[in-house]
Amino acid sequence: MKNSRKTILILACLGAICLLVFGLTACNNSSPHIHNYVNLECVNCGETSTECFSFTLLRDGTYEITVKNANNLPSNIKIPAIYNKKAVTSIGSYAFSGCSSLTSIEIPNSVTLIGERAFGVCGSLTLVVIPDSVTSIGSGAFNGCSGLTSVVIGNSVTSIGSYAFFDCYKLVEVINNSPYITVAKGDLSNGFIGYYALSVSNCDVSYISKLSNDNGFIIYTDNSEKILVGYTGSETNLVLPNYITKINRYAFSACSGLTSVEIPNSITSIGDRAFYDCSSLTSVVIPNSVTLIGERAFGGCSSLTSVVIGNSVTSIGGYAFWWCVSLTSVEIGDSVTSIGESAFYGCSNLKEVNCLGTIDQWAQIEFGDYDANPLYYTKQLKINGEVVTEVNLTTATKIGSYAFYRCGGLTSVVIPNSVTTISERAFYGCSRLTSIEIPNSVTSIGEGAFANCIGLTSVVIGDSVTSIGDRAFCYCFNLTSVIVSENNQCYSSYNGDLYNKDKTTLINYAMGKSKTSPEFSIPYGVTSIGDWAFDGCSSLTSVVIPNSVTSIGNYAFNGCNGLTSVEIPNSVTSIGERAFGSCYGLTSVVIPNSATSIGNYAFYCCYSLTSVVIGDSVTSIGERAFGHCTKLKNIYYAGTQEEWDKITKNRDWDCYAVDYTITYNYKGE
Repeated sequence: MKNSRKTILILACLGAICLLVFGLTACNNSSPHIHNYVNLECVNCGETSTECFSFTLLRDGTYEITVKNANNLPSNIKIPAIYNKKAVTSIGSYAFSGCSSLTSIEIPNSVTLIGERAFGVCGSLTLVVIPDSVTSIGSGAFNGCSGLTSVVIGNSVTSIGSYAFFDCYKLVEVINNSPYITVAKGDLSNGFIGYYALSVSNCDVSYISKLSNDNGFIIYTDNSEKILVGYTGSETNLVLPNYITKINRYAFSACSGLTSVEIPNSITSIGDRAFYDCSSLTSVVIPNSVTLIGERAFGGCSSLTSVVIGNSVTSIGGYAFWWCVSLTSVEIGDSVTSIGESAFYGCSNLKEVNCLGTIDQWAQIEFGDYDANPLYYTKQLKINGEVVTEVNLTTATKIGSYAFYRCGGLTSVVIPNSVTTISERAFYGCSRLTSIEIPNSVTSIGEGAFANCIGLTSVVIGDSVTSIGDRAFCYCFNLTSVIVSENNQCYSSYNGDLYNKDKTTLINYAMGKSKTSPEFSIPYGVTSIGDWAFDGCSSLTSVVIPNSVTSIGNYAFNGCNGLTSVEIPNSVTSIGERAFGSCYGLTSVVIPNSATSIGNYAFYCCYSLTSVVIGDSVTSIGERAFGHCTKLKNIYYAGTQEEWDKITKNRDWDCYAVDYTITYNYKGE
C-alpha cells in the first residue's frame, strides 16, 4: 500500500514537471494558446504580439516596427527592444500615425530613428520621452499631436525634421538633454518643438518639470502663475479650479463634449482658441477678473447661445466668437476698448447687444472691422438694458472705427467739442440719421464714416477738419446739403457739394439733389473729379465736364446707372479705375486725344455700351477696362493700326466684348 502511494506521488510530480517544461517550450515557440498578452506583451515570456505590429528586417540585421492593425491597438504601448532575437532600431514612417486612442508610448533604448510622421495626429498623447539612443526624429514625426504637453529629448539627438512638432498647440514644456541642438521658446527651428513652449530646458540636469495633473486638469506652474494647459478628463460640466490664473491657448480646443464651464474669479486671461470648436458649449460667463479674451477663444462654438463679458475685459481678440451661429445675446462690460477683426463673424442669429458702460465708453471702442461689431447683426444697441435711439456724447475724445456700424435705430447724434476724431465707418449704414453737425474740435473724418446713411439730408463741417477719408458720405442718397465752415483751411462747399479749399477738386456730390435736378454741370475751374465723387448716383442722367478737368478719379461715376452718354473734354489725361464702371445705361463714350491712360475696369459692366471713340494719345488700357461690355460693336481709334498695336492692353481688357470691329484713323463724323 505504501509502495502504491509512493508510485502515485512520483508519477504526479513527473507529470507536473513535464507540463511545466512543455508549457515553457510552447511559450517559447509562440503558441497562441499559452501566451498571456497584456498591452501586446506576453507576461510569461515577454514576446511581442504581431496582431497589431509589423516588423521589417533592415539591411543592418535589425528591425523596424510599424502598425498593421490600429483598431486593436491598446491605449498604452511599450515598443519592444528585441524582436526575433534582434534589436528594434527604427520606428517606421507613419508607424502610429492617426492612432487617436494612443495615450502613452514607451520607446526603448534600442531605437535610433523615429521616422517621418511616425506619431502624426496622435491627439491623445500627452507626454513623450525620447530615449538617449535616438539620433534622428523625422519630419512631422509628432505633427498634430494636439494633446502633447511635454517632451523629453534624449542626449544623442542630432536632428529634428521639419514640422516634427508642428500643431502641437499644448506643448508647453520641452526638456532637451541633447548638446547637439538648442531649443528656444517661440522658435520655428527644430521642427517647431519650442514654438508653443512656456518653458524650455537645455541640458539642465537640475530642471524639475513644471507640469502637474489635478483630476485631469493639466497645470503649468511658474512662480505664482497657475496656467491651465489642457484637460484629459471626461466630465462635460466643468468647474475650473479656483487657483488657476490663466487659461492657455488651445486648452479646451475641440472638446466637443464640453457643455458648460464655470470660470473662477482667479483667472485673468483666456488664451487664443482656448475653447475653439467646443461645439456643445451653450453659455459662458466671463468673470470680472478676466482682462483679455484671445483670438478665436470661443470661435466655432456652434451651440453657444449667450455670452456675458465681465467688466475688467479690455480686449477681445479677432474671431473671438467667430461662427457662433446660435449666439443670440451678448453682454459687454464697461472696460472694453478694442474688439478684433471678425470677432462676431457669422453670428447671424444675434438679436441683442447690451453694454454695461456708458454711451461715451461704447463710442470709443475700436472695432477691427464691421464683423467685429455685433451691431452688424442686431442693428440696435442697448446701454444698461435701454435701447439707444439718440447718441448724446459728453466726454468722448474720439468715435472709434465701426462704433455705430449699421445701428439702424439711431435717429440723432450729438458730437461734443471734446471729440477730435471720427474714425473709419463710425456711423456707416445708420439709415435713420437725418442730420450731422461736426464740431470745431474734430480734425479727422475717417473713410466711409457716414457712408450709406440713406436718411441723411444735411451735414455741417466745422473749421478744424483737415482730413476727410474716401467715401465719407458715399451712398447718402438723400443728402442735399454739405456746408463747410468758411474758416476751414482745407475744405469748402458750393451749392451743397464738398470741395477742397480752392474748389479745384470735387470731393463729394450731394446726390440727393439729383432726384429733383438729374442734370449736373461741374463748375469751371475744377481740375479733378475725386475718387467716388458721384459713386452710386443712379438718379443722375447727365453730367457736363468742363475742359478745366484733367483727371477723373477712381470710381468717380461708378454705378451711375442713369447716365446714357458722357463727353470727356480734351483736357482730361487720365481716367481712373472703374471710373464709369457699372454705368448700365451708358451707350457711347468719347475718350479725347488728351487722354493717355484708361484705368482698370474703367467701363466694366457697361452692358449697354455700343460704341467707343479712343484718342490717339492713349498708351495703356487697364485690366478689364471694357470687360463685360457685351453689346460693344464699334471701337473708333484716332491713330493708325500700328499705333493701336503698341498700346499696352492689360489682361482681359475686352473680356466678353467679343463682337466688335475697330476703325483706325478715325477723325470723327
